[in-house]
Parts: sequence; C-alpha cells; structure tokens
Amino acid sequence: GLEDVTPVAIRGGFSVEAVPPGFVRIELALEMSTVRRAMAPGRNAGGDLSMQRAGLLLCPLELGGRGARISGCVGQVAGRTLAQAFGFDQNQKAASFFYAFQAGAVGFLPLAGPLGLRAAVSGEVPVTRHAFVSKGASGTRTELFQASPVAFSAALGLGIEL
Repeated sequence: GLEDVTPVAIRGGFSVEAVPPGFVRIELALEMSTVRRAMAPGRNAGGDLSMQRAGLLLCPLELGGRGARISGCVGQVAGRTLAQAFGFDQNQKAASFFYAFQAGAVGFLPLAGPLGLRAAVSGEVPVTRHAFVSKGASGTRTELFQASPVAFSAALGLGIEL
C-alpha cells in the first residue's frame, strides 16, 4: 500500500445561498482542493491528487432566522478527481467523474452589518468510487488512491447576508 504523505486535503471555494419565497434555503457551492500526495513505501514514486467540485443543497430544517441560524441540509456533489503519477516508468495523468450524496449543517453568526461567520460540517457517501492504479513493467499493480466509502468535512469562513 501507499504511504499517505498528505492525508487531509484543504478545499477552498465559495457558496451562494438563496431563499426563494415559499421555499427552503438553497445552496450552490464551488470548490477546489489542494494536492494530496501519496508515496509508494521505499520508493520515490506515487501520485498527486486534487479535486474540483460543485454541490447543490436544499436546507429544509432551520433554527433561527435572519441573523444567527443553523440549517440542516441534504443534497448532492459532483466533480472530477485529477491524478498525476510521478517516479514510475511511465507517468500518466487521469481524471474521473464522481458523484456523492451529502448531508450536514450550516451555521451563520452575524458579526458586523451584513458580514458574518459561516461554519459547516457535512458527511458524504460517494456513488462512484474510482481507483487510480499504477501498473509496473512486471504487471504488478499499485493502488494510488480510492475514495473512502464515507467522507467528512468541516468549513469555516466569512459570509455576507443581504
């Protein structure tokens, strides 16, 4: 197996929320992750992986209102995982589409005027779980990465509420 040099990826992005009249809160999020590196034990070879994602969430549960609030959300995330092998006889790039169901909570705390602190926690279950594999000259296969059956994340940032 590989040695996970960077077991946690950091994602950056932004999200937009809207509350249409007579409907629940809707959130659209776009994110990109930092590169995760996994090394083959005892070798100077491995893979760099990153992700680009878009999510659509519906938040039917809400405590609070305009101002401080916590929302319970469910939805879906889609995107692609990019992989770049290094240190092998042939280094290839690969990209694969992924899709996952997501559930979590989003909180907003006003700080000054429209500016507030936004925090979120979520869990997701991928529907697609592609594996990135390296194949050696002798036919040996080394798995560089496979998505977990369940993933958790936390986010903290600033928000503007209009």
